[in-house]
Amino acid sequence: MSQHIKENSPDEIWINGTVLTLDSEHPQAEGLSILNGKVLQVGSSSELLKSASSQTIVHDLGGQFLMPGLIDTHAHGIWGALRDKFEVYVGLSSSLEGLMLAVTDRASKVPANQWISGGPWHMSWIDAFQKAPKEVLDLAAPHHFVALKDVTYHTAWLNTAALKACGIDRNTPDPEGGRIGRDSLTGEPNGILYEKAQNLVRRFIVPSQVQLEHAVKHMSTYFHSLGLTGFKEAMASEAELEAYYSADKNGTLNLHVAVHMALNSLTLEGMTPIEKLLEWRDQFASEHVHTAYVKLFLDGVAPSLTTC
Repeated sequence: MSQHIKENSPDEIWINGTVLTLDSEHPQAEGLSILNGKVLQVGSSSELLKSASSQTIVHDLGGQFLMPGLIDTHAHGIWGALRDKFEVYVGLSSSLEGLMLAVTDRASKVPANQWISGGPWHMSWIDAFQKAPKEVLDLAAPHHFVALKDVTYHTAWLNTAALKACGIDRNTPDPEGGRIGRDSLTGEPNGILYEKAQNLVRRFIVPSQVQLEHAVKHMSTYFHSLGLTGFKEAMASEAELEAYYSADKNGTLNLHVAVHMALNSLTLEGMTPIEKLLEWRDQFASEHVHTAYVKLFLDGVAPSLTTC
């Protein structure tokens, strides 16, 4: 089973473990060795140790299990990390009451007239309201600007203070590619922003560069804890590309990221020129950041009835 390149000694060896090889003929081994970041040999501990040089680092697994790293094929790494570190987050299975309590708790710890973001919420909750969604959210935090994302990130829920801070009123036109939820009789905004209408509030809650740096570090640690060694970043803005690139150069991004640059998205007013995408591809490519991918939107999502 083992293929040993005799003229090259491994950089590192792992021995005395249970290694899942994913080779149907030899499903398990005691260890493996690597050279220049690639698997060099898989086999028994004694075989592996024969190939070691005085410079080889040997790790004794002590019976622990080792397997190839997992790769997530669709994730929003930075968004999830920002959510965990800086936003109100109650989980996908939370109730309306749970979210409202979490917003109220955050409001008690943040000065008035500051932004509170987070979520998630479900469109089915809104459909059951007996009053405008903005008024329901006012009950949780009337003196803060609150903007909550739904489970799909395609719809936002604002309170009255946030609508006023964004300058959204009955005379605000629906932006191209988006819609402002309105009272059917008065035309007043009800607090729901669909698709690209979310850009009316996003400019007020843009994460700082420091927050992005913390987010990438948190994401890397969390993904590694799950066994992930790579993932497909489903969409990245220029600021997020910069964050991934900088983290890789600083040594805090120790997993592979296939980054999909945004040709068009919910966060952009128009299309990103191809020339700019090509510039980003070259500018932000690094050892662990792979930039040969592009994201484009065709329509919305089913829960908010914004699909074609």
